[in-house]
Amino acid sequence: MGVLDVIGHLGSRVSALLDGQLSAEETDRAWDHVHTCHSCRDQVEREGWVKTRLTGLSFEVAAPCTPDSLKGSL
Repeated sequence: MGVLDVIGHLGSRVSALLDGQLSAEETDRAWDHVHTCHSCRDQVEREGWVKTRLTGLSFEVAAPCTPDSLKGSL
């Protein structure tokens, strides 16, 4: 199957497009489609927004807290 799904939209391939995982030819075809398809353009914008927000989050891993009662039993 090409870059478009059976109903002529990107569908799950939006992530691959935004993540740069498509071939150059598929990328060109996908962007050509996005520029003419309101539904796919909305999907690309929504998923791009989510990816941008997730990338901006910083997760700090807290050191595990060992209860004093457990420390005493060790």
